[in-house]
Amino acid sequence: MFLDERRLLDGPWQAFERDVARALIYAGFQDVRIVGGTGDMGADVVGVKDGKVWVVQCKFTSTSSPPKAAVEEVIQASRFYEADVLALATSRPAGKALNDELARAKRLGLTVHLLSPSKLIQLVQGVPMKPPTARALRPYQEEAAERLFDALEETGRGQIVLATGLGKTVVMAEVAARLFSAGILENGRMLVLADKRELVRQLQIGFWAQLPKTVPTHLLAPEEEPSFWDGITFATVQTVHGRLQNLPPFDAIFVDEAHHIGARTYQDVLQKLAPVRLAGVTATPWRGDEFDIDTLLGQPLVRIGISDGLKYGYLSEVDYRLLADNIDWEFVQKASNFGYTLTELNKRLIIPTRDEEAARIVADNFRRERRRAGLVFSPSLKHADHFTATLRLFGIRAESIHGGMIGRERDRLMSQFKRGLIDILCAVDLFNEGVDVPELWLKLGDDGLRRAAYRGG
Repeated sequence: MFLDERRLLDGPWQAFERDVARALIYAGFQDVRIVGGTGDMGADVVGVKDGKVWVVQCKFTSTSSPPKAAVEEVIQASRFYEADVLALATSRPAGKALNDELARAKRLGLTVHLLSPSKLIQLVQGVPMKPPTARALRPYQEEAAERLFDALEETGRGQIVLATGLGKTVVMAEVAARLFSAGILENGRMLVLADKRELVRQLQIGFWAQLPKTVPTHLLAPEEEPSFWDGITFATVQTVHGRLQNLPPFDAIFVDEAHHIGARTYQDVLQKLAPVRLAGVTATPWRGDEFDIDTLLGQPLVRIGISDGLKYGYLSEVDYRLLADNIDWEFVQKASNFGYTLTELNKRLIIPTRDEEAARIVADNFRRERRRAGLVFSPSLKHADHFTATLRLFGIRAESIHGGMIGRERDRLMSQFKRGLIDILCAVDLFNEGVDVPELWLKLGDDGLRRAAYRGG
């Protein structure tokens, strides 16, 4: 199982938190978020079950009993995240001090559910082999998975080319699950590589949806090393490159965004690790340096572009609506004392009358078409705050959100957004790679508010 005595005894603590989150996902929780970190307000995992918000404080201890202070921490977190249910997950059995604190909280009317080591193991043993979020593969995804699995079994090499939005992660995860289920990975170890830390984190969580609960997952990072290597390890190629002398052999290596595979760092890693099976997926199989990735991965087994995705209904159609203004932007640019480009002007200028009219149109369409959720992409934080306030004047529940915001605050806003408590988020430097919100109404404002797009999906 992905959460067993090895994890409870040896951690690391980051993996313990992730495994608690994974257990909740397999148990049918929705919108599960790992929020632990500096300034997490006492929460490590937040999720929704049967319409109720759960907040979980995870306490990993190697030798001692979990501290009683964890009770107050999760109570504090419940206030911040407006949680209905409080829980404390521990890697060691509770001692007298913690049990007394739990009893004291209950006398005050605050019930904190204790997820002890034995209860966590029982939870994982009792959940389905795959989570409710497991996706049934579309026909082209099934074809890609079958071809990649067969190629890895027969030749040890495989390449899949799928346009963005067509499910590269789903295909990779499904093939990984089939490799483990088939028992053809001699050591039971796989490595998944990407070139960015955030992408690595997303991949690990994305894989969970297709993996059986018998396959553990790990993260290899500058601040974290797996306590055991069975299962799938996710890492950036840079991290792996710096630890080549200390890694065990892997039976298979998967490379996300495989068009980077021609880089020297990747080639050094692959040459040193010499995997028996090597697979790569990408949306853009070409490289600026003209390196032919086919020499490492073989010819693409499946190639589906954006046009095919739209043609067969696998990508959402986009309904573009133009919000035009009567400003001569070329004149404004020429008249600029500092020679600002149009992009720079859009980041610096806020035109109240234009924004007010745009907000009115947005609000009217939102209500008339019964939209459930929307995103506004703002060019600056100042504009996001201004447009948020303007939307509120028209009765829209709007909030601004940006990349520089503390993680816990972003998670709180996103949780409220997905639960329908916020109508529109005005974002700065976020969601450039997409966001998973059903029936999303999307408004683009990268060049001010002269362009708008509405998309369901």
